[in-house]
Amino acid sequence: MKKSQPIRMCIMCRKRDKQSNLIRLKYQDNLVVPYDGMGRSFYLCADCANNQKKLKGISKRYKQSDQYIISLIENLRNRLMTV
Repeated sequence: MKKSQPIRMCIMCRKRDKQSNLIRLKYQDNLVVPYDGMGRSFYLCADCANNQKKLKGISKRYKQSDQYIISLIENLRNRLMTV
C-alpha cells in the first residue's frame, strides 16, 4: 500500500502542495531563518519564492529587511537545487 505525501499550504498564496515541494522557514528571535527541526514553521511555494513582490510582503509581515529575505530564499533555493 502506497503511503500518502503530506500536503502543506503556502502562507502567501494559500496554494496547497506536497511538503517536499515547499520551502520551510521559521520565525525565531525576531528573525526569519531556515527550519532546523525545532519549533513552529511556515511554508513558501516556488511561485511565491520567485516573486519579488510577495517576498517584500513576507519581509513586511515579519519586520525584516527586503534584502535579507531575498538572499535567504535564494540561498535555500540554490541548496535545494543542488540536492
